[in-house]
Amino acid sequence: MTTSHPHTHIVRRDLSALTAGIPHMIGFPPMDSLVLFTFSRSPMLTVATTLRADLPAPHHIPEMTEQVVAAAEHNEVVAAIAVVVGGTLEEHRPLVDALRKALGDKDITLIHASWVSRVLDGERWLCFLDPQCTDELPDPQASIWAAARAIAGDPMYDDREEMAAQLAPDSPESLARREELLDAHLRNPRHPYTEDDLTTDLDLMTQMLTVAEMSPEPPTLTDRQIVRLARALSHMEVRDECMAATLSPTPEAAERLWLVLIRALPAPERAEPATLLAMSAYLRGAGVLAALALETALDANPAHAMALMLHAALTYPVPPDRLREMLVASILRNEGILEEDAPDEDDDDPPWETIPEPPSPGPPPPEPLNERTAATLGLLTRDRTTANPLTAFLPPWPA
Repeated sequence: MTTSHPHTHIVRRDLSALTAGIPHMIGFPPMDSLVLFTFSRSPMLTVATTLRADLPAPHHIPEMTEQVVAAAEHNEVVAAIAVVVGGTLEEHRPLVDALRKALGDKDITLIHASWVSRVLDGERWLCFLDPQCTDELPDPQASIWAAARAIAGDPMYDDREEMAAQLAPDSPESLARREELLDAHLRNPRHPYTEDDLTTDLDLMTQMLTVAEMSPEPPTLTDRQIVRLARALSHMEVRDECMAATLSPTPEAAERLWLVLIRALPAPERAEPATLLAMSAYLRGAGVLAALALETALDANPAHAMALMLHAALTYPVPPDRLREMLVASILRNEGILEEDAPDEDDDDPPWETIPEPPSPGPPPPEPLNERTAATLGLLTRDRTTANPLTAFLPPWPA
């Protein structure tokens, strides 16, 4: 059984500060949202995954609470704090009551549950259990999460739609030009992809990643460079190279390149950079960006294997550090450095192979690792923790 933490033992100013920090945790001020802060014991009580979900219609409350509790249980949560944003307190009391009971059935304590109409300076939050438990929010711009976002260089958005707009495709005319080039250089069976092509495109990918690291602005690419990079991303050797950039300590530079390619490429090629962006954002705790990029990837290619597996991770959600371990182990296996583990019947994590298993009689001897992949594998030599806990975003509920 978990230890009880009555909501009256929490300092109100801490609850106020926690609520005021929500916009900077998720990247925009939430509206009509349930935000669930979860805590795990390792060995002390620490903040774990933060879940945000659209507020459900009354008939979707059982379905939503089941998914929220399943995610909490998967992450070994022992306690949680719920904040409802929007509507009225009484309107959403059934949701909080259902959530409290469902969590309690799994020995997870709902420490506190509060409601606020908007997350703004001076707004008053109310407690669902105690009318005397209330306070005003401090300025969200003065929160520690605002400072952390500013230091990281992550922008704030007015709403989810503004954040999604950065993934919007270029003009139809630009996409049509690149579609023609893709038909000529990638989709044309009369022009097979050679080892020289792979070497040239891999060099271009490395060059563009370096350019992205040297400037905070998105790199400028010609149509021909965009098509060559799309051609490169269609091959597993280059994808593993890019996965290494995603796993590096500073993935934001690579994300700038992925954003350019997402906007510049038509479907289905757009799915490759969108999946890389989703993976990178997920690993650094930027759950809203990960969800948006994943949606873009699956719209472009509903059968994209890695995007589908990442969707499973976001649904659980798998903690970022656990996902990082799985991806690094996958790269090690792909390089022939790590032997395949025997399957564990109790392991319910989704598979994370970045390339399919080679046919019999077995893989060729491993080649020397390229520089970027070798640097990534060096992450295994020390503990890696996520700077910010993952903010997972449950799918929107139908009306």
